[in-house]
Amino acid sequence: MKPETYTLTPEGLTIPDPEAFGLEGGEMYGQPDFTVALNEFDRDRRTYNIHRLVLRHLDSGRCFETEYSTHDAEGFEWAPGMGQDVAPAWTEVYPRTVTRTVYSAQKEPK
Repeated sequence: MKPETYTLTPEGLTIPDPEAFGLEGGEMYGQPDFTVALNEFDRDRRTYNIHRLVLRHLDSGRCFETEYSTHDAEGFEWAPGMGQDVAPAWTEVYPRTVTRTVYSAQKEPK
Protein backbone atom coordinates (compact mmCIF):
# COMPACT_ATOMS: atom_id res chain seq x y z
CA MET A 1 0.00 0.00 0.00
CA LYS A 2 1.29 3.43 -0.84
CA PRO A 3 2.13 5.47 2.27
CA GLU A 4 0.50 8.59 0.79
CA THR A 5 -2.95 7.04 1.30
CA TYR A 6 -2.81 8.13 4.95
CA THR A 7 -0.97 10.55 7.21
CA LEU A 8 -0.03 9.58 10.77
CA THR A 9 1.21 12.41 12.98
CA PRO A 10 1.44 12.98 16.73
CA GLU A 11 -1.91 14.79 16.36
CA GLY A 12 -3.70 11.84 14.78
CA LEU A 13 -4.64 9.96 11.64
CA THR A 14 -5.90 11.37 8.35
CA ILE A 15 -7.28 9.19 5.56
CA PRO A 16 -8.45 11.49 2.75
CA ASP A 17 -9.60 8.71 0.42
CA PRO A 18 -10.87 5.64 2.32
CA GLU A 19 -11.18 3.56 -0.85
CA ALA A 20 -7.58 4.22 -1.95
CA PHE A 21 -6.46 3.47 1.63
CA GLY A 22 -8.12 0.07 1.44
CA LEU A 23 -11.36 0.55 3.37
CA GLU A 24 -14.54 -0.81 1.92
CA GLY A 25 -17.25 -0.07 4.41
CA GLY A 26 -16.21 -1.53 7.74
CA GLU A 27 -13.81 -4.00 6.11
CA MET A 28 -10.22 -3.45 5.03
CA TYR A 29 -8.26 -4.97 2.17
CA GLY A 30 -4.70 -4.52 0.89
CA GLN A 31 -3.53 -2.31 3.77
CA PRO A 32 -0.50 -3.87 5.49
CA ASP A 33 0.11 -1.01 7.96
CA PHE A 34 -3.20 -1.31 9.84
CA THR A 35 -5.55 -3.93 11.15
CA VAL A 36 -9.23 -3.73 12.10
CA ALA A 37 -9.25 -3.93 15.90
CA LEU A 38 -13.02 -3.55 16.28
CA ASN A 39 -16.01 -3.28 13.99
CA GLU A 40 -19.30 -3.41 15.85
CA PHE A 41 -22.86 -2.14 15.84
CA ASP A 42 -23.05 0.72 18.34
CA ARG A 43 -26.56 2.20 18.28
CA ASP A 44 -29.54 3.34 16.24
CA ARG A 45 -30.02 7.01 15.44
CA ARG A 46 -33.35 7.82 13.86
CA THR A 47 -33.30 5.62 10.75
CA TYR A 48 -29.54 4.98 10.75
CA ASN A 49 -27.64 2.01 12.15
CA ILE A 50 -24.43 3.46 13.63
CA HIS A 51 -21.31 1.27 13.72
CA ARG A 52 -17.98 1.85 15.44
CA LEU A 53 -14.75 1.05 13.59
CA VAL A 54 -11.34 0.99 15.31
CA LEU A 55 -8.12 0.63 13.32
CA ARG A 56 -4.78 -0.24 14.91
CA HIS A 57 -1.52 0.98 13.35
CA LEU A 58 0.76 -2.06 13.53
CA ASP A 59 4.13 -0.32 13.88
CA SER A 60 3.15 2.19 16.57
CA GLY A 61 0.28 0.31 18.23
CA ARG A 62 -1.84 3.46 18.13
CA CYS A 63 -5.60 3.00 17.69
CA PHE A 64 -8.08 5.28 15.93
CA GLU A 65 -11.86 5.14 15.77
CA THR A 66 -14.58 6.52 13.57
CA GLU A 67 -18.27 5.89 13.03
CA TYR A 68 -20.10 4.86 9.91
CA SER A 69 -23.74 4.27 9.23
CA THR A 70 -25.98 2.13 7.13
CA HIS A 71 -29.40 3.31 6.04
CA ASP A 72 -32.11 1.70 3.93
CA ALA A 73 -32.42 4.68 1.59
CA GLU A 74 -28.95 6.28 1.79
CA GLY A 75 -26.81 3.13 2.00
CA PHE A 76 -23.32 3.34 3.53
CA GLU A 77 -22.03 6.67 4.89
CA TRP A 78 -18.88 7.49 6.86
CA ALA A 79 -20.65 10.30 8.69
CA PRO A 80 -24.32 9.58 9.39
CA GLY A 81 -26.52 11.93 7.41
CA MET A 82 -23.56 13.58 5.63
CA GLY A 83 -23.58 11.72 2.31
CA GLN A 84 -21.37 9.05 0.83
CA ASP A 85 -18.46 11.27 -0.25
CA VAL A 86 -17.44 12.52 3.21
CA ALA A 87 -14.06 11.19 4.43
CA PRO A 88 -14.12 9.72 7.96
CA ALA A 89 -12.80 11.73 10.90
CA TRP A 90 -10.54 9.65 13.15
CA THR A 91 -10.14 10.04 16.91
CA GLU A 92 -7.29 8.40 18.78
CA VAL A 93 -8.48 5.90 21.38
CA TYR A 94 -6.51 3.95 23.92
CA PRO A 95 -6.94 0.25 24.54
CA ARG A 96 -7.71 -0.88 28.05
CA THR A 97 -7.44 -4.28 29.59
CA VAL A 98 -10.75 -6.01 30.16
CA THR A 99 -11.15 -9.25 32.02
CA ARG A 100 -14.14 -11.39 31.25
CA THR A 101 -15.07 -14.37 33.39
CA VAL A 102 -17.26 -17.02 31.82
CA TYR A 103 -19.05 -19.37 34.15
CA SER A 104 -20.40 -22.65 32.91
CA ALA A 105 -22.44 -25.32 34.55
CA GLN A 106 -20.45 -28.35 35.57
CA LYS A 107 -21.93 -31.77 35.50
CA GLU A 108 -21.80 -33.62 38.75
CA PRO A 109 -19.62 -36.73 38.67
CA LYS A 110 -21.54 -40.00 38.35
